[in-house]
Amino acid sequence: MADIKERIIEIMNYKNLSHSQFAEKVGIQRSTVSHIMKNRNKPSMRVCENILARFTDINPDWLLFGKGNMIIKENQPTPPRTLFSSTTTDIPQKLPGIKPNPQAIDENRREIRVERPEIDIKQAIPKEVIIQKIEPKNISKIIIYYTDNTFETFIPEKVKKD
Repeated sequence: MADIKERIIEIMNYKNLSHSQFAEKVGIQRSTVSHIMKNRNKPSMRVCENILARFTDINPDWLLFGKGNMIIKENQPTPPRTLFSSTTTDIPQKLPGIKPNPQAIDENRREIRVERPEIDIKQAIPKEVIIQKIEPKNISKIIIYYTDNTFETFIPEKVKKD
C-alpha cells in the first residue's frame, strides 16, 4: 500500500501542479512540501486538512488511509470534510439509551472560589541617612616606566607651586 507521501504526489500529478504550485494552492510553505517529498517529515494534520479543504473532490479516506478511490464520484455521497469524522468508522454518533450525566458535566464545570489573602500593610519607618563627605584626591606625581629601564616623572603645576 502506498504511503501518504505517494498519495500527495498522485494529487499533484492529477492536478498537474509543481511542488511550489501545490504549496501555494494548499496554503503551506514550499519547505513543508520539500520536507515531505524527501521523507524528512510526514504530513501534519494541518497539511492534510488544508489539502482536503482546497481539493474538495479528493476522498479523505483515500488521502489518509489509502482506502477507496482518489476522486469522489458525482453520484457518491460527499463524505464529511473533517479528519475526525471519517466515513470508514463504524462507531455510531449516538448510542441509543445513553444520556449524558448532568452531574458529571456540572462537576467538570464547577467554579472554585479563591479568597484574596489579607495583606498587612506596614507603614514605612523613616531612617536618618548619614552622608559621609569624601575629600577630593589630587594627583601628586605620575611616573612612566619604559621598556629600556628608564622612567620619567611628571609633577602637576599646582603641586609644584605648593
